[in-house]
Amino acid sequence: MSVIDASALIEILLKDETAAKSRRLLSHDLFAPAILIPETVNALKKSARLKLVTKAIVRDKVAYLSLLPIDLVPMQRLSLDIWELSDSFSAYDACYVSLAKQLEHTLITTDTKLAREAQRFVEVHVLS
Repeated sequence: MSVIDASALIEILLKDETAAKSRRLLSHDLFAPAILIPETVNALKKSARLKLVTKAIVRDKVAYLSLLPIDLVPMQRLSLDIWELSDSFSAYDACYVSLAKQLEHTLITTDTKLAREAQRFVEVHVLS
């Protein structure tokens, strides 16, 4: 069981070369704070704005989000821990670290800076 962050989900959604890894990863029990959805949509929108992908592809990827086997956790239960982690992380990153910490699960990310800091609190897997 793992907690996946938006950077890892974007990697899975947009990179063809990670297809085999993605299928394996998405076959595991995955959790994420509810902020995963707006963060992912925002990153996809930015990719379209920068013309890295078409708006049609982004729309398909956004529609696919609702089909992914990721259990979204409301952030209210993470509030105090997010605050306590805010000296080390942005509030956004603290959501993922807090959830991984509370569930005692591995954090999956592509963000190497986040991974370095998060290792102080949880096990981390850097998707590459």
